[in-house]
Amino acid sequence: MRLTAAAFAACLPLALMAQDGPQVSLAESADLGPYIVGPGGKPLYMFRTGQRAGDDLPAIESCNERCRTDWPLVEVPEEIEVGEGVEADLAATLTWEDREVLVYGERTMFTFVRDAPGEEPVGHGVHTYGGWWFLVQPNGEPVDAPRLEFVED
Repeated sequence: MRLTAAAFAACLPLALMAQDGPQVSLAESADLGPYIVGPGGKPLYMFRTGQRAGDDLPAIESCNERCRTDWPLVEVPEEIEVGEGVEADLAATLTWEDREVLVYGERTMFTFVRDAPGEEPVGHGVHTYGGWWFLVQPNGEPVDAPRLEFVED
């Protein structure tokens, strides 16, 4: 996919514009609309395992060690800073294996190894590791999936 300068600017996370910005902020895609990004400006994903060929396990259990290589958990300090347009009451942490992991809208947050800050997200709507991966809207719900892509585990 080739981005014009305007499209590139539209998907630049606010966190990239201010280097010491919040840990959770907003980005926008011309195709997908607004979605949240985490530390370093990487898009954040929820893992839905209870629908359409999912394994119906909790996300943090379904995404095993191999999965977490491709879809790393988002680690944050206990105190989470959020940017404008992000709902602070939806941001929390979960202690998992002695690490503080980001939770947004009661869902564990992950990033995707193939995504880069400021570029169009590529993990949205992918099915792999026992479930579906979706970007997260500021209200904590999944971004609508305009395309669904099956990836072999």
